[in-house]
Amino acid sequence: MKVHIPGKGSVTLTDADFMTEGGEGRIYARGDTTYKIYTQAAKMIPLAKIQELSVLDKPSIIRPQDVLLDSADRPVGFTMVRVRRALPLPRLFTSDFRRRQGIDAGSTLRLVQAMQEVIGFIHTQHCLIVDGNETNYLVPEQDFTQAYFIDVDSYQTPGFPATAIMPAIRDWHTWPFSMLSDWFSFAIIACQLFIGIHPYKGKHPGFKKYDLEGRMKAHMSIFNKEVVVPASARDFSHIPTAYRDWFVRLFEQGQREPPPSQAGGLRPLTPAPRMIGAADFTLTLLASFDEPIRSVKSYAGIRVVMTESVCHVGKTRYPMRALDMDVLFTPRSHTPCAVFVDQGRLCVVNLRSGQPLASAFLAERCWVVDNTLYTLQYDNFLEIRLSELGDRLLLAPGSAWKVLPQATVPLHNLLYQNMLGRAHLAIPMRAGACQIIAVPELDGSKIISGRWERGVAMLVVHTAGRYDRLTLRFNTEHTRYHARREENVDTASINFVTLDNGVCIDLSDDALQLFFADPANDTRKTILSPAVDSSLSLAKEGTQVLCYRGEQLYALSMKST
Repeated sequence: MKVHIPGKGSVTLTDADFMTEGGEGRIYARGDTTYKIYTQAAKMIPLAKIQELSVLDKPSIIRPQDVLLDSADRPVGFTMVRVRRALPLPRLFTSDFRRRQGIDAGSTLRLVQAMQEVIGFIHTQHCLIVDGNETNYLVPEQDFTQAYFIDVDSYQTPGFPATAIMPAIRDWHTWPFSMLSDWFSFAIIACQLFIGIHPYKGKHPGFKKYDLEGRMKAHMSIFNKEVVVPASARDFSHIPTAYRDWFVRLFEQGQREPPPSQAGGLRPLTPAPRMIGAADFTLTLLASFDEPIRSVKSYAGIRVVMTESVCHVGKTRYPMRALDMDVLFTPRSHTPCAVFVDQGRLCVVNLRSGQPLASAFLAERCWVVDNTLYTLQYDNFLEIRLSELGDRLLLAPGSAWKVLPQATVPLHNLLYQNMLGRAHLAIPMRAGACQIIAVPELDGSKIISGRWERGVAMLVVHTAGRYDRLTLRFNTEHTRYHARREENVDTASINFVTLDNGVCIDLSDDALQLFFADPANDTRKTILSPAVDSSLSLAKEGTQVLCYRGEQLYALSMKST
């Protein structure tokens, strides 16, 4: 596709530049520029509105810039500054991601205040965001205290009123749209950043589960004593006092006002009510650590526990080499190696000797899946082989698979690809084998997070203004799957393990789900227990279920009957 930028020349956009496709058009990227091309020229944003949006000249506001013309010199799109290596804001709602990335209450507050400052600036320029839902923000991977504001072409300007807004962030008590309705929408996003749940989610005995609009109109929020929230939501003590008081005034009392200028401190509060059931499980304490646990895994009977600054391999302690490092074991001596990406290069360090391995591999991301190392290198998904030659450890390239570089989203142990509007997953199911499979159930949705383990993939998607959790159970070769969709889930959490015997345990919600990875076996059991809730993170060792919370690691087992 060839487009012309007045005064700057022409650009030919190819499939390699394609990023994603939405309801209005397609997004391409090349160099430092993003291109939005409308599928119907009639939907093109008016040129006068682009001019009115030009006053929003902060670097964090990704506004329309140059107009794009087709071969007949008709406006069909516009350019924007390209945002590289950024994540959807809702990923920061989930405790698992926050724990792995070291995101604490302080950095969350700085992010909320940074967003608040930008929204205030937008208002001083006589514009409104209107549809300030969480998918209209991106967060840079290297700085979780800042946000990019996207989909700016939908903003309300003095000459162009906005008409669309997602129901989940709409102020049903304010009309027409105003600065106060923008602040109400922002309060909903801020609440989810602080504690991971929409302020009108959870369960209230007087409302149906999915009646978000009814709860919002009746001022029945999570701060109401009759509302029960899932344990995967963080405790209310994570909300600074001034913001918590503001939330109560907005969500419970129906007042409308801008956010506080001062955050206030953090204070311990009575925990929110949790769902409980029968006592069917036993938690056995295995170990306590000096710092909160970030992740747990096991290979060949060797347990690896990562805390904030220490990597525990068996009984040996090693310093964390990077925030997102993983551990790979050599095939013969089981020597542990730290793997991570630093400034675009793959780093592998022998933890026993402290010596880095010679590596010339470029990498944007790296994964260790079933003790096999993979990297993402622009348009290549590459397997890296680690071998031993006497006392030497060597790295060599293995199998490689082509991916669309701009349209690929790295997830946990798998890749999501938008192939010209059609969703695909790339799954490294075993060494030397990666299956790329179309998943129509994901078409038209925004991917928030995803994880694959031993034949089971779970993804959280944002679609039609709600969060859905999709579970895919694959056959052995990952050429077919069985899909199960949970609509309108309370949180975007993914918390499951697949044991070596093919049994899956899912604790994404407070109800523990047991099912089988085999797509031909539809047996499923749901259990509620006071001993187990979604504040626990799951891990495994072979067929043993592990879980952790804070500094404690437990073994989880069912009581015999």
